[in-house]
Amino acid sequence: MARGRNAAYIEEQLVVSNHTARAHILNIYKKMGLHSQQAVIDSIEGRVKAKREE
Repeated sequence: MARGRNAAYIEEQLVVSNHTARAHILNIYKKMGLHSQQAVIDSIEGRVKAKREE
């Protein structure tokens, strides 16, 4: 997801159903307190940048 992968890509790579891939994606959003794939990407990029600046 952090690389912009969608549910269809994840489904194919992990050999799971589309429903399972989407459920996992929604759980990740919930745990991170975010609501979109772009928000996940932005959050991770921000954390990587902060880590590099340490």
